[in-house]
Amino acid sequence: MNTFLLLFTLLLVIPKSAFSYNESNFKIEGILRCKGTPTRGTILMVDDNLDHWDHLLDEVEVSDDGVFVLYGWLPDECLHVKLFVEHGCTIERNDEESRTTRDIYSEYSIASKHLETHNHDWTFSFELVYMVAERSWPKFSIYRYWLHVKQT
Repeated sequence: MNTFLLLFTLLLVIPKSAFSYNESNFKIEGILRCKGTPTRGTILMVDDNLDHWDHLLDEVEVSDDGVFVLYGWLPDECLHVKLFVEHGCTIERNDEESRTTRDIYSEYSIASKHLETHNHDWTFSFELVYMVAERSWPKFSIYRYWLHVKQT
């Protein structure tokens, strides 16, 4: 009985990350653009396969050059990657406002079979001005926080 309690206590103390294997087996890279010009933003890459159990695969802050690289792991064939891009690109805003403001977000879905057809290494550019966008506060911030809390 004492051995069981000791093992149970150790399992509670050891972080979950000690049992995971974090080597990536696919990569998504590209450039964020607003009206053809590279722009900054924040990208969350999420496994959106289950409604309430979304899993954060990677997150990146994109600088002014617009270049980003995301890494993920394909645990099974039913992975459904969704990219959430927080940015400031709209038709109404000028280039300076689009680069300095991040108050909207857009979503982009990628099926695992699409990644497989590109040998798990996919390169593309996002033209944000053509993507459907929603206000990011408070939804994007709360969702981002929730994904991080789930990982700890």
